[in-house]
Amino acid sequence: MDDKKWRYPRKRKYLKDFKPDEDGSYSYQGAVMHCTLTGEEYKKTLRSMLLIAILAMALVLAAGCLPHTGMEGCFYLLLPYAGTLVLLIRLVWNLGQLLYHGSEIREYIYKNTGERLPAQLLFGTILPLIGLAGVVYARARGTYQGSGAGAVLFVISLLAAAAGTQAIRLLGRQLAWISQ
Repeated sequence: MDDKKWRYPRKRKYLKDFKPDEDGSYSYQGAVMHCTLTGEEYKKTLRSMLLIAILAMALVLAAGCLPHTGMEGCFYLLLPYAGTLVLLIRLVWNLGQLLYHGSEIREYIYKNTGERLPAQLLFGTILPLIGLAGVVYARARGTYQGSGAGAVLFVISLLAAAAGTQAIRLLGRQLAWISQ
């Protein structure tokens, strides 16, 4: 059995970047990603992105707590809603990680957070729009069960999620990363 394959499984390749010091502790000696923004600009941009994501997530979560949203028993409304909520939770987590680690982060952290942002933002825009298309489809068929504040908040939350992810995408264009 090859000892290297066993010691560094594919998921944890970054472990080889930790080298022992003379005192027996380990230190990271792998690649580090640097953001081209200054420290304050970086924090301000990420705080704005994180605030938008938290607001969108809270609104989508609130829509799921109200009755009569129209997604009860309707898979083509429930699935995009659930996907949007999960995506927004993950987006908040990734943005929080980027903010916590600062403008100089280890490469493996960047690959798990910053590198995934464009795909998350794309799906964070598409899923709510699919949900809105489902509302239009259900209304056209006359099968939409939503009524009152629940239905209004459901539609507003999907619109906010799509608009929020697009706003985050536009803010994220400022973040350019270089490896050192």
